[in-house]
Amino acid sequence: MFWTIGGVDALYLSLPRAERWGSRPQPPHVVEAIPTSKHDRESGFPPYILTGFVLADDEPNTPAFGFPLLADALTRAVADVNKRQSDAIRCVGFFEFELTFPGVSLIDLGRLFADAFGVGRGARG
Repeated sequence: MFWTIGGVDALYLSLPRAERWGSRPQPPHVVEAIPTSKHDRESGFPPYILTGFVLADDEPNTPAFGFPLLADALTRAVADVNKRQSDAIRCVGFFEFELTFPGVSLIDLGRLFADAFGVGRGARG
């Protein structure tokens, strides 16, 4: 049984963690939204899994470089789902292990995400 978090419409997972939903690598800087099954939802999973983000081979795998790209890719994937099904995804959850980098604290990562998503600076366009 997956522990539910009320109000989470989608969960971001790495490619390996999302394999059971058929995740596969996407082109660089792209996130895929995969619907979960009725059984998954009854077990506590949200309606969507967001996955597939990769960097190009020649790009640095650092939070400062990757998080803004991930934020843009997530925003595009959510907008695509919401275009087809109004407000289907309003809240995305993250498994903190997916966001860890050696030598970078979760507080620093939170600041990078806040900057990437424009938190505190008004709605992002």
